Amino acid sequence: DVDLLRERLGILEYFPYCQPEQASFAFDFRVFDQRIAASLLRKLADAEDPQSNLMAAKFTNEDGVVDPLALGIPKTWGEGDGGQLPPAGSLEVGYRCAPESRNFRVRKEFLEKYGGWQVAADDGEVTWWSSLAGVPEDVLAFVDYLTATASDPMKTFGQIDEASSGAISLQRFEEWFGALDCGKFRHEQQKRVKEIYRYLDIHGDGKVTVKEWRVIAQIWQELKLSIKEFVRFSQNCFGSDWSHVWTCFDTNKNGTIEAEEWATAVRRVGYFGPPMPIFRCIDRDGTGKISREEFASLASSVAAAAAIAR
Repeated sequence: DVDLLRERLGILEYFPYCQPEQASFAFDFRVFDQRIAASLLRKLADAEDPQSNLMAAKFTNEDGVVDPLALGIPKTWGEGDGGQLPPAGSLEVGYRCAPESRNFRVRKEFLEKYGGWQVAADDGEVTWWSSLAGVPEDVLAFVDYLTATASDPMKTFGQIDEASSGAISLQRFEEWFGALDCGKFRHEQQKRVKEIYRYLDIHGDGKVTVKEWRVIAQIWQELKLSIKEFVRFSQNCFGSDWSHVWTCFDTNKNGTIEAEEWATAVRRVGYFGPPMPIFRCIDRDGTGKISREEFASLASSVAAAAAIAR
């Protein structure tokens, strides 16, 4: 458990210096190293994008009164060595950053000074990754669709950006999406497509740049890796006979696997990866159920998953 490790090792030892994106934090200001970590996060936002990077910040005073921080986390909390933070209370905040705003130099400095690591790598040598946890359902569904229909998410960007301008407008994204035959988005498609676009438009400036689109490529990598790990786990447990694997997951023997049935079966057989992203990926038509045919198609992911490792 990540929170338990942070508590036992100290948050400065277990802070995600190089890639805090998608992380959610809960800082207890009564604890010295957590105050330092909160100050570092404010400093990092100042070095990258203070207007967009700190998300859903909320401060709870020692007496239990909640301050929604409508104007954002005070700049003074990131000033000096440790900032000017209250002596008690707790701060909850998330962090995100557009790839073009990422300041790896500052991240590396913090890692070396506070984490005790010596880092020789530069920005171009880092493989950036995205966790599936915290990614909105519709964004995951969109990436699921791309994994089934496209060979490279970056090539998809080029197909949408017909003018080769390096950015995609909401109107163009909606036009392109409207031409797709994607069963996952038949219900409230317009609303859901806008939510995907807002997630990608980190700066909120009405355009998604090629660098912002790389978040899709990072989620794509993680989803492919999750499938690879699940396929490998299933083969180790049940062999290569996918008919036998099917019987282990279709526990009520009704010819389909529902979401709750899937989650229960996955945990029962001892798989500890995230179950639902894989479920949504197999459920290509978006019905909320996996058919035997859809499940059988997972076997073809063995070769595709192996390609991720090469």
